[in-house]
Amino acid sequence: GFLSLEEDTCVSYKVDKYYNKDSEHSVVWDDANLGIQWPTLAEYYLSDKDKSAPAFVKLPV
Repeated sequence: GFLSLEEDTCVSYKVDKYYNKDSEHSVVWDDANLGIQWPTLAEYYLSDKDKSAPAFVKLPV
């Protein structure tokens, strides 16, 4: 995911292979075990997938 602190932000990223759903994994964005200090915002806009993502420790190995 991405966090933008400015309106009208454009995010680009490069990949080296075609999309493969079987290789996709998500981690809940605010997992305390990751130690990421997210800024306090009035609202976060998350996809349903991101809202329901598991904690890092629950990911398959």
